[in-house]
Amino acid sequence: MLTQSHTPYLSAGVTTNGLQGLPYYFAISQTYAAQSPEVWTMVNNIYGADAHKTWAVITENTPNFADAQASIDAVLAHNGIHYCNVPTPKYFSEQDAANAISAARSCGAAVAYLDVDPNFWIDMVRESQAQLYAPDFVGPGITNGENLVAGPVCGEQPQIKAAFLSPFPGLDRQPPDFQSENNPAPDQPAAERDIEMLLYGTSQVIYNAMLSVGSLANLTRDNLIAATAHVSANYGKELTVFPNVNFASGHFGGTGAWEEQLSCAKSQYTTAGVLYR
Repeated sequence: MLTQSHTPYLSAGVTTNGLQGLPYYFAISQTYAAQSPEVWTMVNNIYGADAHKTWAVITENTPNFADAQASIDAVLAHNGIHYCNVPTPKYFSEQDAANAISAARSCGAAVAYLDVDPNFWIDMVRESQAQLYAPDFVGPGITNGENLVAGPVCGEQPQIKAAFLSPFPGLDRQPPDFQSENNPAPDQPAAERDIEMLLYGTSQVIYNAMLSVGSLANLTRDNLIAATAHVSANYGKELTVFPNVNFASGHFGGTGAWEEQLSCAKSQYTTAGVLYR
């Protein structure tokens, strides 16, 4: 439908399944698969020696997550890390979450890489608490690194260790231009304003893509698609939320991600750093 109507589609990066080669689709942040080398770096940065112990790679068993699993498997194999794959069903139950935790524990994983539904992770955290098993929960962004997820997770396991990548920083690093936005008024509770920052950052990328067309008179669907293919926007210049975005090498334009570490004392994610490819 989008192809027939020549409708441009700019989205946060997730999967590559079915999206490669589509002329109208642009990923403005890194896909799960593209983040794998940065997940490895993040775990080394935050959890040190645990990065070199056994990992459990826990991913949803669907085509949309196959590229992420293959990518993190390749990164771990390249670095000589022992790992086990734990596939999970798309339509899950609490028992499936218990089975995933039992599998990770059985393979001796100190690190649990997650690319799963946040509700599934919450069930997993509840089960890991019951089994007295406390791996470092890590993974790509976006979903599990949102503050809406932080509260329930911390409620299940206040001492949990978790860190995820994200195209936006924690609220401790929110840019001044975003802080000053009050129309409409910020959402409450304040910790959940990270979703607003994601939308704010997305709007900055789309705005720069629209500017690249040259003028309002030229702002057609086809012209926006053609112009976006050449867009480059840099953090600290055109962007204040997303890391650099560059479509010069293809329609997957994300080049970096923020490291976010869960703080149950604040019931939200805090910024640990930023990584670029």
